[in-house]
Amino acid sequence: MRRGNAVAEIGPAQVRERYGVGPELVADLIALRGDPSDGLPGAPGVGAKTAAELLRRYGSLEGALLAAESTPSVREAAGRDGMRPRTAAALRENDELLRKFKQIATLQRIVVTRPADHPTDFAQGALAAEQLGMRRLAERLQNAVTA
Repeated sequence: MRRGNAVAEIGPAQVRERYGVGPELVADLIALRGDPSDGLPGAPGVGAKTAAELLRRYGSLEGALLAAESTPSVREAAGRDGMRPRTAAALRENDELLRKFKQIATLQRIVVTRPADHPTDFAQGALAAEQLGMRRLAERLQNAVTA
């Protein structure tokens, strides 16, 4: 977690306090509510509070998706307890995407073979950045060439 320029480690209690769920459900929470910094939209109409409530009630993203399958439509739901029909519809209509979002939000261990070291080619980097419209980066890389 960042506070100003400092980075602070947080534990399970701080995760629960901040997000309303334990650390083991953070990827589920991100899938449901979305994460703009990673470009994940989440389920339509589901924000942080609703996502945390669903996870506390149903135990996981999969549990919430299962519950959504058995939740009646808006017309059938008058007076019933449980998941709101609109929320259930959003989960049903986006179930595969939500599973993908969870996968994206979950750290994955991958094996990468490190390539051989080469000197950094700042001039080629500046050229590539310029071609991609990244003028400020191109300028900084060009300054590194002349430094």
